[in-house]
Amino acid sequence: MATTHTEFGKFINHYRGIEKAGLLPTTPIILSEGDSWFSTPLYYNLVDWLEVDARNAMFMRLESSGALATEMFDGGSLRKLRDRLKAFDFDVLLLSAGGNDFVDTFLRETFRNAKAMTPEAALQRVVDTGRYEEVLRAYRRILDAAYKARPTLHVITHTYDYPRLMGQKGQLRVEQIGLVALFKRSVGDWIAKHVKKALATEAEQRAFARLLIEEYCVRVLDALQQTYGDALTIVDFRGQLTQDEDWNDEMHPTEAAFQRLAVKLREAVRAALPEAKREAFS
Repeated sequence: MATTHTEFGKFINHYRGIEKAGLLPTTPIILSEGDSWFSTPLYYNLVDWLEVDARNAMFMRLESSGALATEMFDGGSLRKLRDRLKAFDFDVLLLSAGGNDFVDTFLRETFRNAKAMTPEAALQRVVDTGRYEEVLRAYRRILDAAYKARPTLHVITHTYDYPRLMGQKGQLRVEQIGLVALFKRSVGDWIAKHVKKALATEAEQRAFARLLIEEYCVRVLDALQQTYGDALTIVDFRGQLTQDEDWNDEMHPTEAAFQRLAVKLREAVRAALPEAKREAFS
């Protein structure tokens, strides 16, 4: 069974125990950092399902909901992740980032006072902000730091799938997040309400969201693949969740949908591990 830690002290103690017992050669050591696709507390997310399917892996989890790549991969957050990588023999770094950089406050500012336009024109408005280049630079910072700290490290990140439930908020329940749900009933939405003056219909908003993701894949993920080659795996989730029932809200798959996506993530992790450690994800 996999073991996960969010507290550094507990991770150290467990790691040293595995090391002393001579189990490091067969135990996958995985570090994860990212957004709500890795951290949503509402139900099992991608990394939760990955842990469920692992036999004896050890996870150090740093992710948090709402995190932006431009913030995670800079300053103190970048130093923290780099220091973790230097200190321990991690096999894989899992990253989930970039989606939040293109929604919510960013869209509100970008489309303030915007008039009606096509989804293509809306995408160009985003491109003109330079946001894709900002996120690409952020990713390069973390990847350069990660490979410098641990040259044998394999990094795995992913695309997002195309949103369908435009304007749908995420409903919060006490059994999911505790008593805070009594005061905050929902989160979101993150896209539709900020672009509805420019893109009035759900079809236009969906088309825009799809274009945002496609452009992200080309301008950020494809560019990273060209630079880092086989040391970087990008798991493509596009086109997997094609039914409204696959989505909990505007940006997040359901628990069952995350479980299906986690199959592809598990395959990527297994392929990235040293051969002696792959049995943990068989």
